[in-house]
Amino acid sequence: KDCYLDAGALAGPTAALLRGWRAQGRRVAISSNNMAIYVTRLARDWPVDVALGYSRDSGFGKGEPHFARLEAVTGIGRADMLFIGDSPNDARIARRCGVAFRALLTEAFTHADFAAVDPDIIVLPSLDALNHSLGDEGAVQPALPDQ
Repeated sequence: KDCYLDAGALAGPTAALLRGWRAQGRRVAISSNNMAIYVTRLARDWPVDVALGYSRDSGFGKGEPHFARLEAVTGIGRADMLFIGDSPNDARIARRCGVAFRALLTEAFTHADFAAVDPDIIVLPSLDALNHSLGDEGAVQPALPDQ
């Protein structure tokens, strides 16, 4: 048994937030470079629609492969997706794949770290700040292509 997976409980407020987003008609997906078997197991009881992890055999990981799978599984195009990530690399992935992005601050990276990728990046102090960062009727501004 993988004991560290037992500590993967989703915090109550985060679970409630995700349930609220789904009740509003939003789809929620997890994209991780952790092994797919672990991501799937962790997210099994979480209020998410899709949980994607890394597969060493196929090179299936965060970025283009995950966005292509999300398009195929959900029927949602990239213009209507929003990637919330916690690293500057997530911001680069979103930009490269043409997906709008919001940076989630954690202890690992600062606002300046994200601004180095995109000086106009929208940084969220917490997930519940997302609604305040969206435009009219929850519209997401499209991602800017790499220049």
